[in-house]
Amino acid sequence: MKLKNVVPKIEQFGKLEIAGDIEETRRRVNGQQRVVSRAYHLYSDKILTEEIKVTLPGTVPAKEFPVGTMVRLMKPTIVAKGNDVNGNGYIEYELEAADMITERR
Repeated sequence: MKLKNVVPKIEQFGKLEIAGDIEETRRRVNGQQRVVSRAYHLYSDKILTEEIKVTLPGTVPAKEFPVGTMVRLMKPTIVAKGNDVNGNGYIEYELEAADMITERR
């Protein structure tokens, strides 16, 4: 069986909204703790998974968005990871982007 379109194009995610939590990943660089990435949780109006996590580089300043704010990703890339839970297959989409900005409704 051939698998086609396992990883969707960013357009297939539709409208993205902030779902809430922000996770920071820190690492020690030259003896100092630095933020290397920040992950934001999003909802999509087309991909009906629990939520979608997008990771921004630590060089991008922290963003504070109210829950429900529509956002647009700048230079996004997508990776799909498959998970097996009790014999059932689930897909987790991991997005990385250069930046994230608010989108007008």
